[in-house]
Amino acid sequence: MTAKYDKIFFDLDGTLSDSYKGMENGIRFALEKEGIRDVLDKDIKKLIGIPLHVSLDKYYFNDIQKTWKAVECFRDYYVKQGIKESELYPGVVNLLQEFSKISKLYVITAKPTVFANKLLSYHKVAYLFTDIFGCKMEGGNFSKASLIRQVPEYKTSIIVGDKQQDIIAGKENGIKTVGVLYGYGTEEEIKDSNPDFTVHSVSELKAILS
Repeated sequence: MTAKYDKIFFDLDGTLSDSYKGMENGIRFALEKEGIRDVLDKDIKKLIGIPLHVSLDKYYFNDIQKTWKAVECFRDYYVKQGIKESELYPGVVNLLQEFSKISKLYVITAKPTVFANKLLSYHKVAYLFTDIFGCKMEGGNFSKASLIRQVPEYKTSIIVGDKQQDIIAGKENGIKTVGVLYGYGTEEEIKDSNPDFTVHSVSELKAILS
C-alpha cells in the first residue's frame, strides 16, 4: 500500500480514543467539589474538544480562580483513574499500525500534551506517532490550526476529527478533512462544517485514507 497522504493528523478524544467515561467522571468530580451537581450528559459533552479551562470558565464559572481550582481537581482524578477508563475504538490499533508504515502520524488535541502522551502510552500506541501536540498545562492561547503549521510541509496531509474545531483547523490550512460521526460531536455540527469526507466507523475511515 502506498501513501495517499504524507501526513495524517488525528484528533484524540472521540476520534482515536473513547475517553468519555474517564473525562465525564473527572468533570463531574471537579464540578461537585464546587457544589455543582446533576449536570446533564449533553452539557458534559459541550466541554470536550476545547481546553478544559476555557470550557469550564465559559459555561460554569466566569471566574479564573474557581476555574483553575476545578481544572486541578479534574486532573488529579484523570491521572489517577480517568485514563484507565478510556479505550481505543475498535480497529484503531490496526489502522495506526498500517498507516504508520507509509505516512507520518500526528495527534492534534485540546488535551494537555502530557495527558495525551500518557493516554496513548497506556494503550501502547504512542510510539506509532511522529509527534503528539496538545495544549499547555498552564493554559494560554490554543489553536489546532497553528499546531498543524508547526509540522514542515503539511500541505499534502489530512486531518481527522469528531468536532467542528478539527474541520475548521484543516480548512484554515488548506488540507483535506474527515469528520467522524462516531465521536462526541453532533452530526449537525460536523455536516455544518462541510468536511471533505464523513465516516461512521474506523473501517470507513481506513477506506478514505487508503
